[in-house]
Amino acid sequence: METNDRTEPPRHSDSHQLGQSWPSQRWRLFVLSWLPVSIALAAGSYVLWAIEAKRAELTDVSARLSETRHRLQAEEAQREKLDAEKQYLQKEVWQREQAVRDREAAIAALQQRQAELAKALDLKDPEAVLKRLKEQFAGARADERADMLFRRGKDAYDAGDLDVAERLFLESSREDPSFAPPRNGMGLVEAKRGHLSVAERYYKSAVGVNPRYVYGWYNLANVNLLLKQPARAREYAERALTVDPEYAPAKDLMRRLDTPR
Repeated sequence: METNDRTEPPRHSDSHQLGQSWPSQRWRLFVLSWLPVSIALAAGSYVLWAIEAKRAELTDVSARLSETRHRLQAEEAQREKLDAEKQYLQKEVWQREQAVRDREAAIAALQQRQAELAKALDLKDPEAVLKRLKEQFAGARADERADMLFRRGKDAYDAGDLDVAERLFLESSREDPSFAPPRNGMGLVEAKRGHLSVAERYYKSAVGVNPRYVYGWYNLANVNLLLKQPARAREYAERALTVDPEYAPAKDLMRRLDTPR
């Protein structure tokens, strides 16, 4: 009896196919399992890079801000220095302007005095000048008139008008005989004219009415030095220094007397 049983060979195709696909599946599982981690690591690395980049940027900005702050501080210090210099220069300008104003006022006063003197001396006639001045000082006391006449006489002497100076000095002495300066002024006038002996008499007259009149003693010493009388010149210079120990012209005259020739 013929049987129809056939022994079929075992099917290995599925198992073999399963054996071949399993490693690929495992790799895919491995990749899929690590993919989020890789993405997370990549994202973290990017974040860290971004943070470092931002930190570097902030450090650079901070450095620029610090440099700007130092520059501003330096500019502020320079501005304060310039302000201080400006105030100093402004103060100096004010002081110089004040000095100029003071000088202008002094010049104006001198010009006024010169104008008055020119008006008083315009005729160059001693008697006319004296008359005008006496009219001007009519309301003053005798001692005041003597002082005013002496001052105008000194102005005339300084201007080189010896005749007017002589007339005013003489009138000043008449107004106040105890007033030494006009007597000394007469001595200066005569010395200027070259009359040294006459000048000596006027100087003696000045110290005679006022022994404390240092200018008279000095002029006596000086005129005696010109008269070749060194011993008398030394005596009078010592009298001048007795009145005023710090009187420089007398000290200088004493040094000249002590210097061998």
